[in-house]
This record gives sequence, structure tokens and C-alpha cells, in this order.
Amino acid sequence: MNNIEIQKLEELLKTVFDFTKKQSQKFIFNIFKSSSEDIDQICNQIKALRNSIKKCNICNRYNENTICNICLDTNRTKQLMLVGNSLDIDKFENIGLYKGKYFVFDQNISLKNEDFIVSSLLEKLIDILKDKNELILSLSPTIEGQFNMHYIKKFLKNKINFTNVFQLSTGIPLGSSVEYIDQDTLKESLLNKIKM
Repeated sequence: MNNIEIQKLEELLKTVFDFTKKQSQKFIFNIFKSSSEDIDQICNQIKALRNSIKKCNICNRYNENTICNICLDTNRTKQLMLVGNSLDIDKFENIGLYKGKYFVFDQNISLKNEDFIVSSLLEKLIDILKDKNELILSLSPTIEGQFNMHYIKKFLKNKINFTNVFQLSTGIPLGSSVEYIDQDTLKESLLNKIKM
């Protein structure tokens, strides 16, 4: 179907949610099959969710509070794991092996121009590392993720001489996302982390 409204919604879903064309089409055609009441209820629930969820002031994890339960937990180890999004935290928490804290680094570093968001994330990371003895870089093994991990490692060494930096071991395929890795592979990657 080549309707202008469908094309506008497909483009919006791609821009805002990173939907593929196939995902957008499936979503849109499910809208056609739904009642107006169902659509209104879904829209209202999305708005309610968006208004009730915020980023943790410390680790940037999406949750219901200004400081999440993990950051408030004083029994956590002095390790810090840098992840790409809040879903990665849930994945590691479900394994039950890692007992440190997290930091969500959800931006890609660019050498072309100064990025205020990336700069503020790096400064926040430095502040958090003051009472940590180890950093585990757990960004997805894409080209961007690998570049970000190497940049962060070098940045921390040059800026605060923090060198106890690890990354998850291999076994996670290049180009994949941590959130889609099975628990056993993720567990082995964490147990066999590699010093960078």
C-alpha cells in the first residue's frame, strides 16, 4: 500500500524507534486490525510509561526513581561495568554472576566533532570511577562499540591514569548486540573477561 500517511508513519517509526521497514509495516498493519479504543489505550499507556520512567542520576539506567536500586545498593563490589543500554543491565542482573555497579554509555564517540553529550558522559564516568577498582567494558561488539571501548580506555588512561580496564571475552559475535546474547555465552564472556 502506497499511502502518504503510511509512508509518514514508517519514516517516523524508523527515525524515533529505529524500526526496519518490515517492522514498521507489521506495526502499521496491526494498527489497522485494532479498535480505536485499543489504539487509544496503547497511546495512553505509552504516555504514562514515558512520564513515569526517568534516567538514574548516577548510572543513566532507565527506572522509576532518580537513583536506581543498584546505585543505592551498598553491598555491591567496587567494579563498574559500562554497558550500551538499560536492557544490558537487566541481562547481566538475570545471570546473577556480576555484583558490581553499572554505567550506561548510550552514545557513539565521534572524532569529527566535539559532542557535549559524550563529553558529559565521559566526565560523569571519571567521577564514578573515583571509588572503583575495575572497569569492565561491555559495549556491543560492533565496529562502533569496539571503537568506543578503545577510545574510553585510552581516555581514562590519559586523563586519570585508570588502567584496570577489561572487556568481555570473545564468544560474542562481531556485529551483535549484548541484549540478544544467550545467558550462557554472556556468563562465559564475563567470567573470561580480557584486560585491555
